[in-house]
Amino acid sequence: MKTETPHFYGVTILLIVFFLLSVPQIYSSSPQNNGTIYSISAGYHQGAVLYDQPDKIYLINDFSRGCEINLIRRRFQPNVWESDFNRLEIGTGLWFGTFGNKQIFGEGIALKIFANYHIFEVGNFNAKYNISFGPAYVTKLFDPEQNLFDNSFSTHINAYSGIGFVLNYNVTYRVSLSGNFMFHHISNGSFSKPNNGVSILNAGFSAKYNLTPIQRLEYQFTGKTPSSLRELLFSFGMGANQALIINIQKSLSGSLSVAHLWYTNKTKAYGMGVDLIHIGGAPYVFGEVNDIDIHQKYSTSDNIYLGLFGIMESHLGSTSPFVAIGAYIYHKTEPRQPLYARIGFRQKVLGNLSFHYSIKLNFFSSEFMEFGLAYRVGWRK
Repeated sequence: MKTETPHFYGVTILLIVFFLLSVPQIYSSSPQNNGTIYSISAGYHQGAVLYDQPDKIYLINDFSRGCEINLIRRRFQPNVWESDFNRLEIGTGLWFGTFGNKQIFGEGIALKIFANYHIFEVGNFNAKYNISFGPAYVTKLFDPEQNLFDNSFSTHINAYSGIGFVLNYNVTYRVSLSGNFMFHHISNGSFSKPNNGVSILNAGFSAKYNLTPIQRLEYQFTGKTPSSLRELLFSFGMGANQALIINIQKSLSGSLSVAHLWYTNKTKAYGMGVDLIHIGGAPYVFGEVNDIDIHQKYSTSDNIYLGLFGIMESHLGSTSPFVAIGAYIYHKTEPRQPLYARIGFRQKVLGNLSFHYSIKLNFFSSEFMEFGLAYRVGWRK
């Protein structure tokens, strides 16, 4: 593969050195005094672009490479919602990466919010899984005259989402080192075509600096009170997508879902559900370009899909991120893949009513983004 210019390595190393050695200690109190630890981290990542069109794979001539900078918060007070998640970390940061060919696909930068959930702790080692969301900006767009081969993006502003695994080692009270394995996806949710988006599978390393030293490195699991809560979750979302590159008209897409959730404790739930999904212009979205007849008439039923899905949901205060994986059980128009995924969050608005946002994916590209409402009906076993 073509080698990347050395400035990536230089920039990453400088970022890490700067944040580990040159940042002033703006917080001087210990966790015992204010109950809050702020940290900064910087890291480098490298991996492979998962391109969903085999005839265009030859355009990828390099790895995806990049770096990120994060500000992290961890609270130790007894009455905060983080105590129900074994003192998970939340934060915000900047993610930067290339997409396998800078001349054609360009680069991207995302402003993300994230949460690191603790999995286990052994001595100075601890493992976490990461979920992140945010807006993203990409530098290269499809252009029939200047950039014909790039059918990944048609808008500069896109949505970023990520999920992954992190293994961390505490070196000192202030410094820790991490290795991670992550999946990233950037696209505009097919709001405008072309929009295959970019999916990246990469590995990386980072260094974290605690602005306040942690006096006790041993992590003690607080435990969670088991819950017998059961819940019905109703959600409705709508969005828009462009079915064909040659037709800029937008089509409505959306879903109506109901899920039965089983709470293992008050902050974590697993469940099964049913999706009724409408994908605007589905015959054009999933059809082969050379076989599409734009003059053919289709009925509403050609855009309807029924799916069964499994879901995992967490409650971070009033915010509930979730990940769902489903399989189609009914359709008239053959989908690109038999499985689909949805990643998003729900923000509590009033009582049992929440704002709902998600991206529906077919694992290699997004089909649409949806915005809507969700309502919970709970009871105990």
